[in-house]
Amino acid sequence: MLQPAKLDLVIYQGSTFFKRFTWKDSRTPIDITGYTFRMQIRPSVESETILADLSSSNGDFYLEDPENGVFVLEIPHQITTEYQFDRSVYDIECIYPDGRVARILFGNVTLSREVTR
Repeated sequence: MLQPAKLDLVIYQGSTFFKRFTWKDSRTPIDITGYTFRMQIRPSVESETILADLSSSNGDFYLEDPENGVFVLEIPHQITTEYQFDRSVYDIECIYPDGRVARILFGNVTLSREVTR
């Protein structure tokens, strides 16, 4: 069974957020051809409030080098400018081509507030 990895993130308000991930099984990259990804940021795990809803279908995730397990999350600066949370939680799920879903990452998200506006 796949265990998700914990990774805390910092988003700099007003800046483009760009994070490249490489998904590996131990040391071997996983071929993610045809996979899609989705992510939500919420104030807490139990919260019904969604602060951000990001997905491959919205263009937030894209495959950069799928044969070597590389995918990217990119959030435009126009979006990060609107974020108003201080610290929240997130997870990232992948959707396999056959429809199975796996949670692969989770952690805290800290928003570093913008000064220059």
